[in-house]
Amino acid sequence: EEIPKIVLLYFTYQSNLDHAHAAYLYSYVAEHREEYPEIYESYVHRIEGFVKEQIQKERMSDRLDKLYQMFLTADMLHKQNAAAMVNILFSCHMKVPNRLVRKVYVYQKGSLVPKMYPVSQETVWIPIFSKESCVVWEDPEGNRFPAGCTVGICHDLTGHPIVERAAIYIEDNTSLDLYLQEAREMVYEADTELLSRLFRLWENKEVSLQ
Repeated sequence: EEIPKIVLLYFTYQSNLDHAHAAYLYSYVAEHREEYPEIYESYVHRIEGFVKEQIQKERMSDRLDKLYQMFLTADMLHKQNAAAMVNILFSCHMKVPNRLVRKVYVYQKGSLVPKMYPVSQETVWIPIFSKESCVVWEDPEGNRFPAGCTVGICHDLTGHPIVERAAIYIEDNTSLDLYLQEAREMVYEADTELLSRLFRLWENKEVSLQ
């Protein structure tokens, strides 16, 4: 939906929007930066600050996904937000099949135990770390409904500098360990870090590397 220029100018001086409306406004400004270069320049620092704040809260939406793809940089990465940034980058948007669903399970290649995520809305954002992941929905009675095993990574993250550098800070994410082992993209990791990751996988009873 079109946002009038006068409204864009107004919000260069006002910033009391909630995060959902702010994400809509900022993604619109970013998408129309060539049409309104001066307005974009007046927003860009605020957008970057907003993106950093949403990373800390690990929020996801269609509009935030666009902002993350445009504004996330390795310079924003630090030990405290590394796990959140990785989950954001790997998140996929999925429509819940019916209103009774309360949980979703993700079965990743190489992992013997699925990851469970709660469901409370009609759509859900969940991290998908493998090109061969299986997704299963569950209702309150424990009945499960498979969504299929053709779910793949939503963004091409091969060689992504944030993923590779974030992995140095993260030692408790089996899904990421398996992704890096499968992708063989560890150019920023020292030999000792590579070995530590491999040892974690070998010693993890919830993982099968066969």
